[in-house]
Amino acid sequence: MQPPLHLPPREQTEPADAEPDNPLRRVYTVDLRREGERIQARIGDIQGAGDKLPDALRDLAGAIERSDLTIWVPPSAKTYTEDGQRKAECPECGHITTFRHFDKMIAYVCEGCGLGINVAE
Repeated sequence: MQPPLHLPPREQTEPADAEPDNPLRRVYTVDLRREGERIQARIGDIQGAGDKLPDALRDLAGAIERSDLTIWVPPSAKTYTEDGQRKAECPECGHITTFRHFDKMIAYVCEGCGLGINVAE
């Protein structure tokens, strides 16, 4: 009996927008956690905390304003139908992607710039 095949470990690399020198953070979500009785709201290494969710979000907003970082929330692509095919234009680079065999899309990887793009219907 042979042992199962294992993939070699992948080299861990940080995404370009997570570099410590980069003042721009591309953000899609806010990480929410409960620490005991307090709630933490976090974007990367910036965090806020409070007894209630609105307090934690306000504290996070204050921490963002005090930081040197710029938080950027990218727009979603909107799909449309042209010549009977569903398409979307990447809001990052403008590349048009044609979706075959899908009635609805929620996200895709742009072939033009390689970024993951959310889709708004």
